[in-house]
Amino acid sequence: MRRILHILFFLVSTLAIYGQGPNGSGTYYQTADGLKAKDLKTALFNIIFPHKILGYNDLWTAYKTTDVTADGYIWDMYSDMTQYTPGTDQDQGSHSKEGDTYNREHSMPKSWFGDQEPMYTDLFHIVPTDSYVNGMRSNYPYGEVGSVSYSSHNGFSKLGTSSLPGYSGTVFEPNDQYKGDFARNYFYMATAYQDKIVGFTSVQNNQNGTVSDIFSGNSYSVYVKWTLDMLLRWAHNDPVSEKEVNRNSAVYTIQGNRNPFIDYPGLEQYIWGGMEDHAFSYDNYDTNITWSDIAEVNYSPAPDPTPDPPVTGENLYRKVTSSADMKAGDLYIVVCEKYNKALSDFAGKYFNGVNVSVSNSTVTTATGTGYPHQLKLGGSSNAWTLYDVQNNAYLAKITTKNAIDETIDATAGTSLWSISFSDGNAAISNNGASGFSLKWNNSSPRFTCYTSSMDDVQLYRYDVSAGIKKVIADDKTGYWLNVYSLDGRLVKRHIRWENAFDGLAKGVYIIDHQKFVVR
Repeated sequence: MRRILHILFFLVSTLAIYGQGPNGSGTYYQTADGLKAKDLKTALFNIIFPHKILGYNDLWTAYKTTDVTADGYIWDMYSDMTQYTPGTDQDQGSHSKEGDTYNREHSMPKSWFGDQEPMYTDLFHIVPTDSYVNGMRSNYPYGEVGSVSYSSHNGFSKLGTSSLPGYSGTVFEPNDQYKGDFARNYFYMATAYQDKIVGFTSVQNNQNGTVSDIFSGNSYSVYVKWTLDMLLRWAHNDPVSEKEVNRNSAVYTIQGNRNPFIDYPGLEQYIWGGMEDHAFSYDNYDTNITWSDIAEVNYSPAPDPTPDPPVTGENLYRKVTSSADMKAGDLYIVVCEKYNKALSDFAGKYFNGVNVSVSNSTVTTATGTGYPHQLKLGGSSNAWTLYDVQNNAYLAKITTKNAIDETIDATAGTSLWSISFSDGNAAISNNGASGFSLKWNNSSPRFTCYTSSMDDVQLYRYDVSAGIKKVIADDKTGYWLNVYSLDGRLVKRHIRWENAFDGLAKGVYIIDHQKFVVR
């Protein structure tokens, strides 16, 4: 009955939201109107970030307005036995059991993002909880428990082995009545920190050599399949409550931004679920989403458009010694001339090296598995992408220490590289991991990223330009299409053929699955 009343309250209290946006402004979510899926998520990111950054001690004060029950106690989502007085019962560093004190719980553990601001003090995912249960949760992922190793009073929340397919490590399971709350917290984090979250990592079990237990390494999907599937189900089964509505408004007053997944219940389906093909509109918002509408999660989208396949056979590669010779769309191989090695197959955290012969600053070699890998250059100066055309993934520096990764996300700083030249050597440095550069390690034979001195590498470019057409007046009048840059960035969306080249700068573009050069 209480849940029904909450739902009725929500529907009544948010009629204005659907028609005008929060606070009757009609403008807060205006730039997201009419967008879908990935574009919708990016628009929401631009709306809700940046926000006011709080001090860590400011959270204690904030909880007095954001997380207080009707009878004046701290609203604890981990325990059903606490009656904490705001301020009076906050943790001072001493607790021994459930019910002693309350603390500040990062629902997304702070260790996953290295205690960095602004995530460290973001009210939307930091909630007051019992200190002891908070400690038992530690930094384990949320999940659903099969074999229980610990439970709070009355089994309200649990810790134990995951029961979900896709993960067998330790997880923390909140109570059913708050699972939707935490799911919407995680949707918020995936959106508010779209530009940073690719660098987050949670490695508890490290199954199958994965980078992270819950993060996909992609700024769109953010979470691996088992996590995203679970969060979508939690959000559906535990709808937005009066508590969340009130907290959203209170945080907005303090922090200056909102959680759109509370303002629009089911919005997550427009980004990751069965409503991805539907344009979001707060004037025509569909609140009648059923679980049967939810399709298989698109948790690992491929780059769009798919880059061209690699050139095949044995080809000539010439050494590059100047940044002026770097050009998006060209194919390169990475070589260590000192040991006649070239970057080859990805082995998880590093690339193997294969023998090549260097003669007069040229290398003639086949490419592919067991041979040098071709890297297709994208982006622009000081923000290059390196696309491994054999593995259909971008080189990235997501993990810490002396490692390198591959990801399908080309948008994050960890997928961007600065390339400079000195004495014929190429300094290939990651923009998202300061101090790390691609090097060859001859003592542990591999190409990977180091901060210390290892052997320098060189870049060799495949020079032959093939398949590029000059712009011609093909009769495609009235034909609608998209225009992409060579590195896969959408330049023009749904434009007629006769207008496709209007205003384009000099360069090479992909239009209707063909390459065109604008001179």
